[in-house]
Amino acid sequence: MDVQPGFLREPDDEYELLPEEIRSYIQATCMKHMGDEQKHFIFDPNAKEIAREDETVTFPLKDSPKRVNAYLDDYGSIEALSQEVGFTANTQFKLRLVTDHPN
Repeated sequence: MDVQPGFLREPDDEYELLPEEIRSYIQATCMKHMGDEQKHFIFDPNAKEIAREDETVTFPLKDSPKRVNAYLDDYGSIEALSQEVGFTANTQFKLRLVTDHPN
């Protein structure tokens, strides 16, 4: 887990193997939309356009061998997230990044 401006980032092992430009795009896109009502972002290499459904937004992710699910968890306070992760956080948000194979 590492600290990013605005959220703590918790990637899975396969996410770290993605090219840096793909990881940067995912994190920048999550930062841009984190104030919205959406809490789940899907970055899908098979998607043709941005699609919104309830709290989920799907973004095309060309040239990626994996689909990435990003979940924005709001702990309600910095103290609550700090207690969860075991160190002093500077935010109440945690971004979980989980990779899987596209359908």
